[in-house]
Amino acid sequence: MKSGAYAGIRTSPNKELFLEQFQADLARIGPHCRIVFFKDFPAGYLLARSRPDTNSAWIATVAPSKTARYQQTLIDYWDQHGYPDVAVLVKRVPYDARKAARDEHYRTNTPLYALVHGPRYRLLSTHYNYVTYARRDSTCGIGS
Repeated sequence: MKSGAYAGIRTSPNKELFLEQFQADLARIGPHCRIVFFKDFPAGYLLARSRPDTNSAWIATVAPSKTARYQQTLIDYWDQHGYPDVAVLVKRVPYDARKAARDEHYRTNTPLYALVHGPRYRLLSTHYNYVTYARRDSTCGIGS
């Protein structure tokens, strides 16, 4: 990697392109914005200038049968403390030059999916590997 949080670390060209593009997209989001990454992608907080909204969005992989309850706990927290300005749903994390990757799947019947597709959020950007949503009433400085 040539720059950023992973500068000097050797990685595959495929992963380097992923990280560089991701970091460039995240640079459009202001440093005063609160951001959250799903699923299990703590690297996003290193790539973004924005403030992490919560540390609990990525620290545990939960069984599919517990996903809805886990997500509802976060939404209940946000109901009391305010919703993040930006939510990033990571769909695919490339591993190496052979195009190997970890694919994430978001079921349409979960609270998180309903939240970002509901009236509170708008689609900010779509990328092959991730989708970014912005809270409609955010004033923190989100580029388009």
